[in-house]
Amino acid sequence: MIYYVGTQEYASKVAGLKLSPEDAGQLLAKQISEEGPSAGKLQSAYWSHQLIVGDCYHFFTKQKTDGIPLTGWYVDGNTGKVEFRKVEGSVPYPKQK
Repeated sequence: MIYYVGTQEYASKVAGLKLSPEDAGQLLAKQISEEGPSAGKLQSAYWSHQLIVGDCYHFFTKQKTDGIPLTGWYVDGNTGKVEFRKVEGSVPYPKQK
């Protein structure tokens, strides 16, 4: 399931996770600072969060596309595990739904 920021479904999902969006963002910032820009995954210092995918907060770089790319950083809202995933495809921005 995919949950968009600002929806009632998103708020319900966040309430059921151990980590808040802010906690997830802090874990991501820590991971990025530890890996450094040489990790090859960091094309931009600016990561956006607009989705929860499953139980993971999804952070991505904004691109000039028709949607939110699924490739990006995923922070598990229960365990705090942070990983970069290359995923084909995208989902529409909320205003395009």
